Amino acid sequence: MTPATIANLVSRAGDRVGGGEFLDRSFEEGLAVLLDSISRCDRITPEGHERLTESIIVHLARRLEIDRYVGNRPELMDTPIERPVFVMGMPRTATTAVINLLAQDPARRTVLRWTLENPVPPPEADQLHSDPRCLIALDRQRRSIEDGLPGANIRFEWADSPAECVHVMNHDFKSMQWEASAPMPEYTDFIYSCDMTSAYTFHRRFLQVLQSRAPGTWALKGPSHTLWLPTLLAVYPDARLVWTHRDPCTAVASLCSLVANAHRRNCTEANHAYIGQRIPAGVAEHVRRPMAMLDKLSDRIHHIHFADFIGNEIGAMRDLYRWLGNELTPEVETGMERWLGERRQAQLGEHHYSLSDFGLSRKVVAPMFEDYTECFDINMDEARERRS
Repeated sequence: MTPATIANLVSRAGDRVGGGEFLDRSFEEGLAVLLDSISRCDRITPEGHERLTESIIVHLARRLEIDRYVGNRPELMDTPIERPVFVMGMPRTATTAVINLLAQDPARRTVLRWTLENPVPPPEADQLHSDPRCLIALDRQRRSIEDGLPGANIRFEWADSPAECVHVMNHDFKSMQWEASAPMPEYTDFIYSCDMTSAYTFHRRFLQVLQSRAPGTWALKGPSHTLWLPTLLAVYPDARLVWTHRDPCTAVASLCSLVANAHRRNCTEANHAYIGQRIPAGVAEHVRRPMAMLDKLSDRIHHIHFADFIGNEIGAMRDLYRWLGNELTPEVETGMERWLGERRQAQLGEHHYSLSDFGLSRKVVAPMFEDYTECFDINMDEARERRS
């Protein structure tokens, strides 16, 4: 298979959206590594190559649309993003539940999944959940679920629910989603060591477009923000951080299962040995790096423990709102209770997973997190290992 080139992919993306100019080409660094990594991976099937190529073109086209929109409205680049809230932590630690509860507050803005996929033109505030683009996306998702969408029980973002920041950073080709697409050690090494300034700069630009017609205080979710806190705080100096905590053995097992599902989409099969080798060390970085900054950031971080959160979600949100200095109104609390009662993700089926599926055990994984579990007195809840 002939490797794709950046020039060819950019040309194809431009054809889709009627041309235009990028405000910058910072995306080329990550895209070059990604394309090289894809070409080196002999497990990716022809269908997987086609799927990844299509996704790259989609993200380039969407970035071009954002840049073209901002280019015609340069004043947007000067609009502030004040005191955004970032929900972060090891993957699979209830970050999704926390951001969905925050999204019930109309005073907050989240990157709804459909606005991620169709950001231009940005919606009006009163159309965030009624815009035809949202309704079309929801209908498409419901039909996919009815047709038996693989992996929906593992991770699924409804069109009218918050999306993870990883999807925004995809457009700079520096994100954990590309890393999880296939066993690509070259890209993994790159994403854990590269300068993420350009990814966060585009992240800010994306938010500036979305908030131009629908203002509010941003609430954002991305577990892997813990990897790049100095860069995040350089771009968002008044950001407030919410760090979710969970038994790391359970988090590792759940993430291994998630990554295996992603690999199966693009590869001949999921390489469980590779996943078991790579994922624990990556998750350990998600706690090692922010722990190294605790002395500087202790007053900037609010902590939520999974063991205390599940079953007491409203109480945890009251504590969070007090820390933020915001009022949790009865109306917003009712909306949160309604979301908890619906639990649309839970209706898609239970997610089963185990460390042993990936050649791992608690005796292997737990020592990698001793400093973390001691520092935060983590409840090592082995009974939950097979259930998200």
